[in-house]
Amino acid sequence: MAGVALTPGGFFMHSKLRGVAGSCMAMVFVFGILTGPRRGEAEPPAEPGRAPRTYEAPSVKGAMFVNAITERRRPLIDFALACGTDVNAAGPEGQTPLLAAVASRQLDLVVALLKDSANPDLPDARGCTPLMTAVLQKQEPIVSLLLENSADPTVADKNGYTALHLAMTTRQPALVKQLLESTPEFSGACCKEHDLLGHALETGDWALIELVLTHSPATLQWNRQSRSYLTESLSKRETERVRLLLNKHATAPTPEGRKQPLLAYALLEGNNELFRYMLDCGANPNCPLETPAEKSFLALIPKSTVRNYLAEEPGMNLLMLTAGLARHDDLKLLLEKGARRGIATKSKYKIVPLHFAAWAQSVEAMQILLGNAPAPEQVRIEISIGSQRAQLIKNGIPVLSTSISTGRRGYPTPQGRFVITDKDRSHVSTIYKVKMPFFMRLSCREFGMHEGYAANPFASHGCIRLPAQVARQLYREVPIGTVVTITE
Repeated sequence: MAGVALTPGGFFMHSKLRGVAGSCMAMVFVFGILTGPRRGEAEPPAEPGRAPRTYEAPSVKGAMFVNAITERRRPLIDFALACGTDVNAAGPEGQTPLLAAVASRQLDLVVALLKDSANPDLPDARGCTPLMTAVLQKQEPIVSLLLENSADPTVADKNGYTALHLAMTTRQPALVKQLLESTPEFSGACCKEHDLLGHALETGDWALIELVLTHSPATLQWNRQSRSYLTESLSKRETERVRLLLNKHATAPTPEGRKQPLLAYALLEGNNELFRYMLDCGANPNCPLETPAEKSFLALIPKSTVRNYLAEEPGMNLLMLTAGLARHDDLKLLLEKGARRGIATKSKYKIVPLHFAAWAQSVEAMQILLGNAPAPEQVRIEISIGSQRAQLIKNGIPVLSTSISTGRRGYPTPQGRFVITDKDRSHVSTIYKVKMPFFMRLSCREFGMHEGYAANPFASHGCIRLPAQVARQLYREVPIGTVVTITE
């Protein structure tokens, strides 16, 4: 039968106490030790005529403490706790008492050790922490308890695996959720080989993927896995999945191996249903285009000014492309979804979408971009170069007719359908350095209607000169966006 030996520096107990007799001996030993004075208590006064009794508090080493926990020897565990044994002392293979308690599923002991300042992040020789052990054993209550006591789920073992990694690879959504909620600054990494989203995507388990995406910052970068999952989700029209993927990535998705946004390809390839669906799911209506654009992308664009600019102008975006192609319905949709009219290219020219619509000579596109433009049936201006007359027509009825002066020989006034794109009450020509009061620019070009000497026909440098009173009236009554038709 095993026994107990008391030593000057503490005690030593044999590996096992067998039977009732052994248990009784252990209890008697523990009881005897615990009836002595505790740390911090004064030694009782010596009896008269006797020397004071010397006493050295027993010490239970880390290995013995860990073994006692592993073997569930509660009296010895309680004794060790009572006499202040170091709860962070390492045992066999670097295992701490807390790690041993977690591994043996002793929740009450885990509580006691944490209360006694056990460090929840101390690993064993392999780098395995109590939290990792609890995750692998699927002990949700202990995981919660460790997290409440500041256990760090981002600590990695010697293989680079974190508790998050282990919860993900063992497919435990409930534990993944607990761990993610405890790390508000979660960066996405869970091991040396992959990020957490990559692992989630590999499982194909939407419950796990959704958890990771929900707790990720909106700064994720697309990779082969996430592109593939998005493509699959788009094909199946899984709206919530598409929306979350788009929302959590910092840039617009591109087809694998290409630079331009998937949304731009849908536009150019005439896939209107996909174009609308992606915008409905939160795709960025202001997504930039890469310039210079690759040749395969340019080949999808009909010859136009926008194609030329895509080859060299930095800062192009989807709205500019759509305006330059005069895609009216798509323009309306982009604006409805939050596309901004005022974004300009990054060159010194600062070109905005309205310019591309003007270069495409699309009255409808210009009116859409200007917003609140009157329909030609409501308000329009008609100019006849041949008769040198202009008329303001409202609701089909001419309400004003005036003489004008258009371009002289060598400076012809352009013909066609134009739109008043901006007004300037005190405009000065940048070319001729002369005043042009009440200037109404046409289709973003270097000509327009303005107050000027109109007694002589065909006297301007291409603009439409108006009598002073008429220029003021039109400037006041005709809104930006009004269509102006100029014919021979």
